Amino acid sequence: MTVRGLQRLERRIKAIPAHVRAAMRESMARTADEIVARMKRKVVEDTGTLEASIDWTWGQAPKGTTSLIQARADGLRADDTITIFAGGDPTSKRVHNKLGGAIYEYDYALAVEFGTKNMQAHPFFFVTWKAMKRVARNRQRKAVRDSIKKAA
Repeated sequence: MTVRGLQRLERRIKAIPAHVRAAMRESMARTADEIVARMKRKVVEDTGTLEASIDWTWGQAPKGTTSLIQARADGLRADDTITIFAGGDPTSKRVHNKLGGAIYEYDYALAVEFGTKNMQAHPFFFVTWKAMKRVARNRQRKAVRDSIKKAA
């Protein structure tokens, strides 16, 4: 099965002007800052370690973190991907299993988000992303429209 017009679309995407790409990146960064701030407000207060571990970066998440959301605007390169993450090494705990004697490690950022058999879930991550996904998409579209109008 062939898709008609795919090569034409790929050429148009590669030809996105630098000012449009810059506007898209700026919009993505602003939105990521807002999403991270909202996630931090929703985290259940404890020691502050989990709240401090929530952040975003361009490209892949830092080693050891739990990468939960990756967003890339249409037409941007792979290095223009924003990754929002939480947890990782700061929130990892080593637990000794009394029954089997095994020691295992788990990230309590995931335990807080999804809950465990001993703890109720206190979602902070995906609920915020679901609430902001449409806003993020609309901001991207607006940034592209405005940058094109400004250049024209």
